[in-house]
Formats: sequence, structure tokens, C-alpha cells
Amino acid sequence: MAAPLCPAPAHHHTLSEAFNLWRKRKRIIGKDKTTDEFGKAIARFEELTGTSMVEAITPAMVRMFISLVEQLPFRPKKAVSALPLTEQIELAHAKALPTLSPPMVGKQLTALRAILSVAKDAEWIAGNPAQGISVEGAAWEGHECDHFRLRTCGASMPRR
Repeated sequence: MAAPLCPAPAHHHTLSEAFNLWRKRKRIIGKDKTTDEFGKAIARFEELTGTSMVEAITPAMVRMFISLVEQLPFRPKKAVSALPLTEQIELAHAKALPTLSPPMVGKQLTALRAILSVAKDAEWIAGNPAQGISVEGAAWEGHECDHFRLRTCGASMPRR
């Protein structure tokens, strides 16, 4: 008599596994600036949300992550950056420190979205919980010519 068919126990995939799969698909070996930034975003997500399992991540968790990252201090001193992220946020509030800009927060979301997209493509999750979520003010809304204008006094660069 054949053994009854039982579904195999579900494997819980981690953000680290998805990150490694992303690196493999991008053919990234060794040190890389984008990899460092994405790794930092994943580490921040895990620390701030308390989860590393891709199946457990919800859109609400992604929004909470963005809300917390927006409160992190900008270029903290070494002593501050050594603190847990929640303590860095508390210190930023207490001392009215400058916090991360919307474009910097947007990069954190982009990294998370890309890693979760790989998890979705690998069929570890049914949908990307970061899809459709954005950071207000993160996208450039000016004209491409603005990149070539001087930022002082609103003057444009002299023409030759």
C-alpha cells in the first residue's frame, strides 16, 4: 500500500536567501556599492520589523519600515550609528537631528522591493508586498535640464 500523499512542510525563505538569489541573478561577485546599499536596507528592515521571513512580510510592515527609516538620523556620528536603530530614532527626535531625505528613504524601499520581486519570481511568495508603495518626495519631479543649472541664486550656467 502506498504512503498517503502529504504536502511537504513549507520552507520559510529569508530575506538573506532572496538577497543571495538577487546577487546570483545579477551576477554580482565580491564587493559592489549597490550590493552594500541593498544589504544595509535588508538589515534595517529585519532590525526594525523583527522579521526576516519573506512569507511574513505584509504591505503594512513595508509602510511601517518606511515610516521608521524616515526618522533615522542623517550621517550620524560613530557613537550614534553604533546604537540600535530604534535608539538612533529616539536620539534624532530628542536632539532634533537631521533625518534621511526622501530620496535616501526611497532607495531603501527600492532595495526591499527588488529583493521581494526576486522572491516572487522564485514563487516563494504570491505577490510583492512592497509593490505600489512609494515614498513621497523621493522621485525627481523637475526637468532634466535642472541637473545642469547652478543651485545658487537660481542662476543658470553661462552659455558658451
